[in-house]
Amino acid sequence: MGGKVKFDIGIDEVRKSPVIGSLVIGMVAVPEGYQQHLHTMGVKDSKKLYPKTLLKLDRTIRNHFPYRIFKISAEELSKAENINDLEVEYIAKIIKYCYKRFEVRRIYIDCVDVSARLMKLRLQKFGIKEFDNLVIQHYADEIYPVVSAASIVAKAYSDREMSRIRKKFDCGSGEPADKKTRQFIYNSILNNDTEALSIIRKNWITYKREYNKIHNSG
Repeated sequence: MGGKVKFDIGIDEVRKSPVIGSLVIGMVAVPEGYQQHLHTMGVKDSKKLYPKTLLKLDRTIRNHFPYRIFKISAEELSKAENINDLEVEYIAKIIKYCYKRFEVRRIYIDCVDVSARLMKLRLQKFGIKEFDNLVIQHYADEIYPVVSAASIVAKAYSDREMSRIRKKFDCGSGEPADKKTRQFIYNSILNNDTEALSIIRKNWITYKREYNKIHNSG
């Protein structure tokens, strides 16, 4: 019989632009040759799925394949000197986890930097030295079904988290363009609401604008 099963692994992040909540990175591993099976299941980039379809695929993926969710909290994002470095540091941890946990054929990663070359340089800072098994590419979630699967489990987790947040806070969608979100941030700063402030990404320009409205108003 032929040796250990090798795995193709996808890594993708969601909720990079919102000013509220965590940035979530998903990882999904499938046996070599199963990417076509994912495609047949209807797996595609999570941004292209209806909510009900997303939830159904999320359950199917999590029931049939190894997966993990890695969460970078709003508080951690707020303390980071460099957001890209922080995100790549997490991805480096995920890559190391995959090499310990699986017999890896390929790890497909949606590029989070301006180029794959720059992302590789950042990964080297966090101890990743070998790149033969890594495929780093923009729009990987649209090209490789295993990355699409990672985007689905990450998006479903993130949606659940935001649902819990909205039950507690009247904060809108969390997107920078949302007037309700900006008003929530303004009120949280004005009232020094530490619990509300803990879910806001303070490195984002949206927060800084609302802060300046209060503290530079004369």
